[in-house]
Order: sequence, then C-alpha cells, then structure tokens
Amino acid sequence: MIDKFDELPKGFAQPVNRSWTFKKLGLRFFLTRRLPCLAVAGVFAIQASANDFRAGPLIQVSKDPDPLAGCDTGFHPGNINFDDEFETRVAVDPTNPKHFVATWVGHDLQANFVGVSFDGGTSWQETVLPGVTTCTAGPYTSAVDPYLRSIAPNGDIYLASVGFSGSSAAILVNESTDGGLTWTMPITIDRVNGAGTFDDKPSTTADPSSPLVAYVVFERAANSGTDSTFFSRTTNGGRTWEAAREIANPGSKNSNTGHQIFVLPDGTLVLFFSHEERHGGGTYTTSLATLRSTDRGQTWFPTNGPLLGPEIKSINPADPGIGATDPDTGVLVNEFTAAVAFAAVDRHSGTLYAVWEDSRFSQGQYNSIAFSQSTDGGLTWSEPVAVNRTPNNIPPADRQAFRPSIAVAADGTIGVTYYDFRFNDASPGTRTDYWFVGMRSSTQQPATAPSNWKDEVRLTDSSFDLQAAALFFGGEFVGDSDGLATAGNDFVATWSMPAGTDQGNIYFRRVGP
Repeated sequence: MIDKFDELPKGFAQPVNRSWTFKKLGLRFFLTRRLPCLAVAGVFAIQASANDFRAGPLIQVSKDPDPLAGCDTGFHPGNINFDDEFETRVAVDPTNPKHFVATWVGHDLQANFVGVSFDGGTSWQETVLPGVTTCTAGPYTSAVDPYLRSIAPNGDIYLASVGFSGSSAAILVNESTDGGLTWTMPITIDRVNGAGTFDDKPSTTADPSSPLVAYVVFERAANSGTDSTFFSRTTNGGRTWEAAREIANPGSKNSNTGHQIFVLPDGTLVLFFSHEERHGGGTYTTSLATLRSTDRGQTWFPTNGPLLGPEIKSINPADPGIGATDPDTGVLVNEFTAAVAFAAVDRHSGTLYAVWEDSRFSQGQYNSIAFSQSTDGGLTWSEPVAVNRTPNNIPPADRQAFRPSIAVAADGTIGVTYYDFRFNDASPGTRTDYWFVGMRSSTQQPATAPSNWKDEVRLTDSSFDLQAAALFFGGEFVGDSDGLATAGNDFVATWSMPAGTDQGNIYFRRVGP
C-alpha cells in the first residue's frame, strides 16, 4: 500500500503548543497538542524491540469493485460509500489450519460479507451473506454485526448477524457446510418490531466438543436505556434454533453489552460481557462481567446478577462508550462501544484473558489497552495492566490506543492487536497504525507484569490517514471490532483502514514466532 506519509518518527525538538475543544453530548474535552519538529530520524524504531514475532505480507481481503454494485436498499447512514468495508472478525477452521474465514460489513451497511482462504491467507474469495437485505434476497434495508467467533469441530460455520429496517430488527443465522463459499438462507431466532427495542451485537460460538451445538448471544437495547442479555442455541447442527430468551437483565437504565461465549476445557460455558450501571448525576460504572453454565446454556448462574470483575475506567464518565478522539481535529473516533471488552480462552489451561480501553494508567487523560486474566473461569480477575507499547514521551493526544482484540495460540502465547497514533505529526492528516503485541506467559514471566509485554510488531506497512475514513454519526469510522485468531502458534489478524479513494478496506496479516 502506498501512503503519502513518510516514515520518520517524532523527534524531540522544541515544541509549539496548540489546543482545541471537542463537544459531544454536552461534555467538553480539552486536549493539549504538541507539534514537534522532525529533527532526528530513527529516534523510535518501527518495532518496539527486537522480538521473536515476524509478520507475513499485508494482503487486502475485501475485493474491488463492490460485488453488489447497482443495488441500493435506500439505507444511507452517513458518508459511507458502497466500496467501503468495516467491522471485521476472523476464525480458523479446527480441521484445517490453512482455512480462514473473515466477516465484515460493506456496501454502505447494506450487506454482510464473508472472505474465505484455503491457503493460509495468501489468497481470498469473497461472498455475500444471503437473505438479509433486499440486495441479498432478504427483507431488510441494512445488515450489520456479522461477529464470527469460531468454527465447529467438523468445519461447519454458523454466523449470526443483524438485519433491520426502520424500527424492525432481527437476529438471523446463516450456515455454511463448504467452508464459507456458500450459505443457507437465514433462520430468524429473534425479531423485534418497534416498541422502543432493537436487537444488537450478536456473537456466534461453536461448541468445540460437538459439531451439532452452537450458541448465539446478543443484547436487546431499549429506548429506556436498559440493554439486557438474550441467548439462543442449536443442538441439531443448525436445522433449528431455540427461541431467543432473556438470561440476564441489568436493571432499569443499566446495560449489558459486548457479549461473548467461551467454552472451558471441562465444558463449562462462560458468558463474558461489559456491565454498565448508571448513577446519579449522569455517571456510570462499567465492569467486566461473567455468567456461567454447566449444562450447555440451559441454565445460567448466578441467578441474581453477573459476577463483576475489574472496572473499565472511561475517559468520559457521562458516556463510557466514547473512547478515542482524532488528535489533530478532536473529532470522535466513532467507537460508541469503547466500553466493550474483548476476551479469549486458553483451551488447555482454561485461563481467560481480557483486553479493553482504559484511562486509569494516565489518570484519565487518554486510553491505553488494559489487560486482565482469570484462572478460575471468570470468578476472580487480576489487577489490570497496560500492554500496549505506545511511547510515553510523545504528546498525550498521540498516546491514545484503541479498539483491541485478543487471542491465545496453541502454545499458550497471548496476542493483542490495537490502533494508535504514535507516528502522528504536524503534517496534514492523522497518522494512524495498527499493532500486534504478544508474550508467552509463564511462572517466571507472568502476563500480569506489564514489562513482559515487549514483543511488538507493526501490522501496517505505513501509516494511514484516519481523516480519510468514513464519517459515521459524526465520527471517523473504522468499525466496532477487528479480527484476531490463531492457527497453531501463529496469529491471524484482520482489520479495516482507508486506502486511496476507499474509506475502508479489510486487510489481513499473519504473525508468527
């Protein structure tokens, strides 16, 4: 990828101070920006330190031109173009470590897409998820949230997503038995019509112990401000799905969001999510939360509310969903889900690992990437530590790190990806990069010690301009999620970034020891 920016990092010449304000929902942020001169090349290395991880070639997964060109459902949420792609996930086939399946949203949020590779990510085939919008032989005008977490032990793929038109929204599940090349028409497992409710953010987990069992969990958002937890499953290989049912209600004006189901080695299901409680004065407390099931989701406990873990410290107590802002313009990086944490499980030890955006390490100035682990299935969690390697000797606004993902390799190595602004400077545009940091946890080198997170790899070949991204609800949009999975001891990452005239493309890179 060709980028207009050079690759000189920031120097330490005498700075010039500049400030700006940004107003969102009545709250004003004041950030101070320094414009350093580029004095000395090579002050920072491209990678944080010499390490054992190496990146493969950068590959574009989403295809141009748009395969649905000429079709328009009429849904147009912002300045997003038909050729723009966002909000990606990736999974690896347990029966074939060279078979990868990526998902994303495209065609102006009018369709969900699937990319398939059978050669370890070297080449990709693209298909459209059928039966969701009118452009794909379905009934809705918009399609979002194709959050794929895993593939069944026989290679079958179950994928839930959201279709909606106006006040009508549904959770739909498609299935593929040929690796993602073709898909069944979807089964509707839940639908709401008006009444101030909306089904949102489903995630799909295949049970690793049975090809016939898979789980979908999502939030039902209400205009009253209460977002509760709904669950469905199939036990017959996707032929039928149970009617979605509420399994956790956070209470009036509170929210459960960002749901993910993990299967521990003993078969216990751990439902991981963020739990937000509203307090007087318009502030929130947001925490990691878990529920557990020992009967494949028939019952969940505790029944009196979730087990709460570490608090997620937001830079905005009045709206915990707001995270990073563009360091040059103050415009929101459109991630209304900044309070959502992402997790992964070590299938051998059962240890759970979680990452999220958190401002505790900077006394509320900016977000870093927080990490915590649970060795007892989500009952207790370690004290959060910062794991991103963004330098601390650059202007505070450029230290922001955001949108993390996490995965665990077969040998127990933990990998985390994220965006940051470390190479931003005074030239036009906002220089942004995507990073991987990994470490092999051990008794002598625990993951809970931040100094052990030192093996970092830059996944972008060159910085991209965040200001070239689409504007969605007033923010620069790179999607609500990115993909990270493992193939053996290697990590496979997918993410969105603008390039050329496209405001968002899906890219892939493999990182290995």
